[in-house]
Amino acid sequence: MSMDIQAQHAERELPSPSGVAQRVLGLLRNDNTTLSALVQALGADPAMAGRVLRLANSAVYGVRTPVVILADAVQRIGLNSLKQVLVGFSLVDRYRRGHCANFDYPRFWAQSLATAVAARHLGTVAGLPAPGECFTLGLLTRSGELALATLHPDDYGPLHQALSGCSAEQISARERANYTADRYILAEHLLREWQLPDSMAVAVRGSGEPAVSGLMPQGVPMRLARILQISVQLGSLFDPVESLPPIESLKKLRRMCDTADISIDELNVRLPEMLTEWRDWSQVFALDIRGGVPLSLDLPVPAEIIPFPGALQQAVQQDPDHRETPWPEHIASIVPAESQAVGQAVPTEHAPTVHPAAAPALIGARPPESVQTVARRDAAPEVEVSLGLRILVAHPDPAAIESWITLMLSQQHRLRLVDSAQNALAELLREPPQVVICDLGLRDLDVLGLCRSIRASRPGRELYLMVTGARERPGALESAFGAGADDFLATPVQAGELISRLRAARRFIDMQEQLIADQMEVRRLATELAMANTRLEHAADTDPLTGIANRRRANEHLIEAVRQAEEQGQPLGVFLVDLDHFKRINDTWGHATGDEVLRQAARALQAYSRTSDLVSRFGGEEFLVIAPGTTAPAAAALAERLRAGIALLRIAAGQDQIAVTFSVGVSVYDPLASARKRTPEALLHMADEALYRAKDSGRNRVCVAADRPAPKRPEPPTP
Repeated sequence: MSMDIQAQHAERELPSPSGVAQRVLGLLRNDNTTLSALVQALGADPAMAGRVLRLANSAVYGVRTPVVILADAVQRIGLNSLKQVLVGFSLVDRYRRGHCANFDYPRFWAQSLATAVAARHLGTVAGLPAPGECFTLGLLTRSGELALATLHPDDYGPLHQALSGCSAEQISARERANYTADRYILAEHLLREWQLPDSMAVAVRGSGEPAVSGLMPQGVPMRLARILQISVQLGSLFDPVESLPPIESLKKLRRMCDTADISIDELNVRLPEMLTEWRDWSQVFALDIRGGVPLSLDLPVPAEIIPFPGALQQAVQQDPDHRETPWPEHIASIVPAESQAVGQAVPTEHAPTVHPAAAPALIGARPPESVQTVARRDAAPEVEVSLGLRILVAHPDPAAIESWITLMLSQQHRLRLVDSAQNALAELLREPPQVVICDLGLRDLDVLGLCRSIRASRPGRELYLMVTGARERPGALESAFGAGADDFLATPVQAGELISRLRAARRFIDMQEQLIADQMEVRRLATELAMANTRLEHAADTDPLTGIANRRRANEHLIEAVRQAEEQGQPLGVFLVDLDHFKRINDTWGHATGDEVLRQAARALQAYSRTSDLVSRFGGEEFLVIAPGTTAPAAAALAERLRAGIALLRIAAGQDQIAVTFSVGVSVYDPLASARKRTPEALLHMADEALYRAKDSGRNRVCVAADRPAPKRPEPPTP
């Protein structure tokens, strides 16, 4: 199957959104569609309308006054972004499940949603102008994988699983070898079919390997491609199945961030907010997400390993037939007969709990006199304040630790006892302790390997790890610390020394918990600062009275619009719109009514303008509309539509109804037909002169000032 045929097949197998979404998308393709028509069509699907409202009130568009009216939500999102959002929402609904065996659809959508959240945050960090569009693009970036799963339901699932963690080059090679087209090609084709901007489609195709995509290094598609590459990698760490992100995945993510000049510290600060958004949006999409998420993108610091020649081998040589050391009879007798079955325990005060796989351990009652006597011989001064640590003890010989158990129970520590390294790891993952004490004599796994495994796990990074053993063993002390131990306790253990070491562990844990609390507070403050900056940026670009763009934003947009018009050879229309007799309204009905007139006039201008136009308040009762791709005849027609639409507006003022009219001055710049270049200032001046002529001619009318065509060049004489 050729690449083009496969892409067309994907288009048929992944149909365009249907029903209400299809109708709204059809309206959005018509430049003459009004806001009221869009809202009416969208309101026919309450679920879709609810998601649009949720999106408009989400962090994607900053924290501001919540909207409850669908028309206000559509205006906040913007019509271009709305088209993209509807495509994403529709895909999630239609392909929540599928027929591809071994393709994990819930996991795919959970990670795609995490990719969308990450893309939104990365777009903000990178300073892209539309982070809301980054959210939608992140949701659709992996649509090529969905296309392959739909096209090849019988065999793509196992390949998709096998490609997890592979490089983009390996993924492309394997998928093209099997199916001619790869996920990046199909995703680009689908985005074009859904009529998303070309810059988005090109960015998605280049997101696999941006460095070799051929995109311009500083162009918007390249910036988007790098952000999408990082977002996909970061989204894969938000795994609803796995609990710990692989270290190699973290390293790969950090390399991508370095290339894109994205700060890992900035992402660490934003991770809690990303997690909250991910969970919130999963509820909106009814996605069941469970499992782990990264709490930090920092790599664990590896411990220095000093080789130690075989504590495990020595132990095995001493007792080669060892299988399981029975617990002493007087300790086992403490456990009630009905509780000695595997998996049962008696929860009493200060009682240790035991993993079902462990041998019978101490539960509940006071120790017998023989054990108390052992504890009192080396008793240290009584501790004034209970330490109350959660301690996991891994020791192969229960008889050797009778005195430890009694002493730690007397200090109100909560103990769990296991007799093997495997059970220690299981207990660690089931319920992380604060302190782990493991003995070098454990036989089923090298204790130093156990220490390294503990430190490699997420719960093991923050606990206090203590190793016990004979100091006389060659290299025991150095190897224990090299494998990640925090302390080494030489046997036989003295009671006073044990209590002193646990006091040190308590101080260490308290300081670590305080440090974590301080870090979380710093991250919270940094998140609040970032959100405040976002609000300030929005406030700096928004007119507080009408809620539309202000003069500052209009000036910046006009400069960019003139630049694009010259680069692309497209015409540009600039409209100055002025309310007629506005001073009379203020004088007659008051300034509060005048403010309401301005607000409703701004909404009406947005409703009657096109999706590609920017409507802004330029000052007082004057508005500026920037209309790219507009010739002089089209500008005249658009301005007349604005004027006629505003003339229908009626604003209540007590018992009165205020009729409002506009005068419009239009300047048009066509780089291909103009005699000279025009600056933004010149276009504003031309529009202002046209507005003056419209006012002077009687108001409530349109006047267009267009450049004269460039003079024709004389043809060279024929030889």
